Amino acid sequence: MKILEITRSYYPSIGGLEKFILQRTKIYRQLNIDFHIIASDYSSEKTDNSLKYDNVTVLKQFTKYNFVFGLKKDFFLSYDFIFINQIGNFLSDRSIFIASGLNKKIILTPHLYFHTNDFSLLKSIHKKYITPMLLKRVDKIICFTNYEKEYWSTNFYVPAEKLVVIPHYFKQEMQKKLNFTPAPGKFLLYLGRNYKNKRIDLLITAFTRMKQLTFDLYLTASLRDFNPGLKRLITKDGRIKLLDYISESDKHKLLSACTALILPTDNEAFGSVCLEGAGFEKPLLCSNLPVLREINDKDGVIFFDNNLLSIKNALEKLDSLTDQKLKTMGLINYNNLKKYEFEKILRMYEVILKY
Repeated sequence: MKILEITRSYYPSIGGLEKFILQRTKIYRQLNIDFHIIASDYSSEKTDNSLKYDNVTVLKQFTKYNFVFGLKKDFFLSYDFIFINQIGNFLSDRSIFIASGLNKKIILTPHLYFHTNDFSLLKSIHKKYITPMLLKRVDKIICFTNYEKEYWSTNFYVPAEKLVVIPHYFKQEMQKKLNFTPAPGKFLLYLGRNYKNKRIDLLITAFTRMKQLTFDLYLTASLRDFNPGLKRLITKDGRIKLLDYISESDKHKLLSACTALILPTDNEAFGSVCLEGAGFEKPLLCSNLPVLREINDKDGVIFFDNNLLSIKNALEKLDSLTDQKLKTMGLINYNNLKKYEFEKILRMYEVILKY
């Protein structure tokens, strides 16, 4: 069996999509499946040029629609399955049309769909006219959650037999082997990019207004990422530390040392960073989204709405918890990871590849 994986972005750009693709290639390797990746050179502000992987063809991309030249039918001919990530960009959309014309089996992982309100008119046109055509041409849609499955069923009338829920996996033993000395002091940690749908603007504003908090705030962002108003808040508050890009080893050290992990966001396809925090037995603070409620155990999480008052209440609640309560919440989150064990997800992929 041979699989061709199509993705808008891959390493050295670093983020949730790139990590997911890397995770899925480990599934392929475990199942002894030959695979190749076609990606564009689209890149976020977070990159690591030391990360290089085999089996990747990179095409130069242009415009926000991710237009690429040189996407040939010959790329698809020798593969049994075409796994396509996201829709709404040229590379993915065009790949669906090419693969369906060649009668290839197409597995779409849409990552829930558009994550921001940028180019809302173009996105609405895509949803109304292009998306239905694309969905008719795919054989299966991999959803990360039941919430996403319901989204595609309700909004686009995708038949139930086309939809399958396969979440991200998490290898607990990789995290438990780490043995870092915690940094002095207490801090709340945000891991992720500074995109519009990530509401660290609200988090920073709420945090700077709460001088009584006993913990600091660490953010994987750079001062250049913020508007002048937020820059002033950050530079005036010595409790906020901007980490910019961090390596995997640095991330593990921070997760080991932090008081809790926080994820403020308007949209989330899955929220794999929650699993990373749970792997270090950490309490979680999350935006009150259906996806995040589904993947997490409510007893290990403080949920908040994306407004200043709700975030302030969540921060106050975290600060009021005893060390024993924080430990209990962390253990609940760690035990919740049993749902996302590698072997369980591996079996799910075996099933989908046999249909």
